Amino acid sequence: MVKFLYSFNWNIDARLKDNYFAKKIETFPLVSNQYGKISAVENPYDVYTTGYTSMLQVKLNKESIDVLFKDINLAICGIEEVNFIVGFCGLLTIELYGTILRDDEPCIIRSELYKSDLILLANYLPTRVEFVSEILKPLQEFLDIDNNYYYGLPISLVNKGLCNPSESYIYTYHMFSENENELNEFREIMHVEGDYISVNNNKVWMNFANYLWKTDTPPCSELAHWLSYASIPAAWEVLVYDVGAINCRNLLKLINQNIPFDYRIMRNMINRDNLILQEICISKREQTTEQHKLTLRSVSEFGSKERGDLFFRCQEMLKYAIKGIDVRTQVRSSRVVEIVLSVLTAMSAYSVANDIYALVTGKEEVISFHFLSTLLLSIATIIMAVVLFNIIR
Repeated sequence: MVKFLYSFNWNIDARLKDNYFAKKIETFPLVSNQYGKISAVENPYDVYTTGYTSMLQVKLNKESIDVLFKDINLAICGIEEVNFIVGFCGLLTIELYGTILRDDEPCIIRSELYKSDLILLANYLPTRVEFVSEILKPLQEFLDIDNNYYYGLPISLVNKGLCNPSESYIYTYHMFSENENELNEFREIMHVEGDYISVNNNKVWMNFANYLWKTDTPPCSELAHWLSYASIPAAWEVLVYDVGAINCRNLLKLINQNIPFDYRIMRNMINRDNLILQEICISKREQTTEQHKLTLRSVSEFGSKERGDLFFRCQEMLKYAIKGIDVRTQVRSSRVVEIVLSVLTAMSAYSVANDIYALVTGKEEVISFHFLSTLLLSIATIIMAVVLFNIIR
């Protein structure tokens, strides 16, 4: 039978804590809860860390799978396993593995139903974000979580209703079969053309995010997981590009409309996105030659260069806006400082004038300078304290 693996990826800004990362997998305590089993796993495309913890996996039990997909009716994708993989680069991968059913029907019908199911899943999973969060909650003791973001989106934008998790994901889908004749029929119907790439004696053809695998052995969830991860770096890169561009657009919209928000999130977001991209680029070096060939093909198919160009242009626009905000803040602060200095100068001038008057006439000043100077100095101090508070912020 033909198997499938659907890989749904979110940025949840949750990284594996240092005291668990790069430790022997067998040293991690196996944990079971009401959702399934939590275990340490290695990065399938990092050949240098085999046997060492890179991520955590939650293998959902049947009850949790039923709850997660309680409101969806898939026509042909029979889901058998669901795994949540989290902790590397702050990203979450939800893998759905199962069988493409109704093998007594023509491939042209099955392929159309298959694609319809995948689109249905893409629209459905973001609606289950609260249950996904519940499943991830027991992992908090193992993860460092950045609470300034919600599924890759600045929390301030989410609270203002400018974005939601349905904008911050990317997915790929993989079909696996030992039967090359059957696979070739799907390839022809789905217009998956071009040469194949060999990965550990398994052949793969691809068209955009659609991967068709001729496996050397009977497909299983472990093999599907391992093979699919050769495309993960390219998918994650595109995810950062697309979501980053959307976030930049929404932040610029707030600035253009003069809607107040914490401007520090802009610099933080730029640094976060650039860090993830740097980690992904570095991690590509840890792939095997065959895996890297598939990653490069995926980068080309996904249009990563065009998406990256848009992302970096958006970042430059945001940096320009940040500079404008900084200049306005500095101008306002300078004006306040000028006012304070003017007040202090006036106080000094008044003090000198009173001293001269007293020396020449031998009389006391009419207005008590002690009272006036204290009043003006108090006002100046309050103003300077406000200015310093804003500068520190």
